[in-house]
Amino acid sequence: MCSSILATRELLAKHMGENICVTVRHMLEKFHAWRQSNTFVTDNTVNMKLTTKKQLWLGCAGHNLNLVLAHRLKEDDELNDVTQLIRVSKSMVAHVKRTCIQAKFETTLKQALVTRRNIVLIMLHSIASNADNLKKLADKFAD
Repeated sequence: MCSSILATRELLAKHMGENICVTVRHMLEKFHAWRQSNTFVTDNTVNMKLTTKKQLWLGCAGHNLNLVLAHRLKEDDELNDVTQLIRVSKSMVAHVKRTCIQAKFETTLKQALVTRRNIVLIMLHSIASNADNLKKLADKFAD
């Protein structure tokens, strides 16, 4: 399977399947890339499925995994160590950003937002990258 980003365009019309379908087809035709045999990989929303109603469509595995992870992390019955780590990390990142402490760091902390894929991993990596700064900050407040 081969994937390419040909262009990015703003869609001013409602994000309904037919509007997206027309926009995508026009863009592919502009780049001479429209083929009846094209396979489209998108998220699993109904409007995206409708954009490819006459072509082969596959749901994005990354999107599916992200949905599974997001669903699992919303479960409140028992806080396991991973869920607790993620919640504390989100809270810490929010505090650092809200109090403008972020400006003292060379690299930014990333907040986990539902709309971003792999963002929990990115957030934890940003915390690990700033571990020394965060430790100094915690030591300063502990004194």
